[in-house]
Amino acid sequence: MPATLTALLGVAIHGARRAEADPLELQRAAAMLVTASGARRLTWSLRSGTLTLNDLPLPTDSPGASLVQEAMTIHGAAHIELPAGLTAAQWRDLADLLASGPGLYPTPNHLHAAIVGIIPGAGFLPTEEGVIDDEPVAEAGRQGGGGSSFIEGIDAVDPALVSTATERADLSDLLDPLLDEGSLAVASRDYPRLAKILLALHEIADRGDDATAAIINSERRRVVPTGAIETMVGLLPRAGGGSPIALALMRLGREGASAIVDVLATDPPRADRRILLEVLAEIEGAAEVLVRTLSSPRAALARDAAEVLGRMGFEGAVPSLAALLKHGDEDVRSAAWHALETIGTPEAIRALRNRSG
Repeated sequence: MPATLTALLGVAIHGARRAEADPLELQRAAAMLVTASGARRLTWSLRSGTLTLNDLPLPTDSPGASLVQEAMTIHGAAHIELPAGLTAAQWRDLADLLASGPGLYPTPNHLHAAIVGIIPGAGFLPTEEGVIDDEPVAEAGRQGGGGSSFIEGIDAVDPALVSTATERADLSDLLDPLLDEGSLAVASRDYPRLAKILLALHEIADRGDDATAAIINSERRRVVPTGAIETMVGLLPRAGGGSPIALALMRLGREGASAIVDVLATDPPRADRRILLEVLAEIEGAAEVLVRTLSSPRAALARDAAEVLGRMGFEGAVPSLAALLKHGDEDVRSAAWHALETIGTPEAIRALRNRSG
């Protein structure tokens, strides 16, 4: 835990130093710190050149340790004690303070006053030497101001702690109206409207990170039941491939692909099937669902899966498609053959040659 928190504070300091180049880095790190710190007081201390967090020493090569230590050294800080429950805004402001050069805060007392001003209840103790020379500042700038993200240095951090990059409260103003509208659309069976709401939710997810997407997906599943998605698939042939319903299903990824495969299993009319396959081929993540579908006992479903995998040019399906060249159904064999021809990798060509030979 000390290494995780120090890594995140280092990310925040780095992000503050290059906020004009990548303002999102500081925002993400600050929100991660809210989650990782929890309801605990935290004290970073610098003793005889060793950085500690809550009296636990941190190795010099621990992610973020050098940046935090440099920042404390630049400002002559021996101890920085923080109360529990800091907000993302307070973490951002603290990172801004620590990322600044010594000219902004002439003495440790000035920095102390600034920290207490943004974080009531914070504690601060200066080193005996106070502010030191500018050399560490230059070195910190060389490490912190470049083009690469410091986040690359925290690969060992527990993903469960760094996965949340925005607080639910920060999303509520955006999500709640959409989710309420989604519930009304489901209740009134207004599926074109529901599709537009789903697209709006995905747009919000795209502007955030993985944790934001996870929150949105969780809330969306609570409001939009599986049955509503299956109904949207049923309406897809009439709505058309460029409709909001089609676009919403594409954005649902594997979930949308699975729903379409379920409808294909009912052997829909040829015209309906054509549109379903067109949309299925555009879904990111559909290949995993389709490869599993190749083994379906329903010949028509295996045929459809082979056709779409061929359109997608998915190389990972070659072994399963090659096995279908011996299928008992002629349509399945033909679809697998054409898919392998379309994929066209050396492995696919060898499978065709072995079968024809």
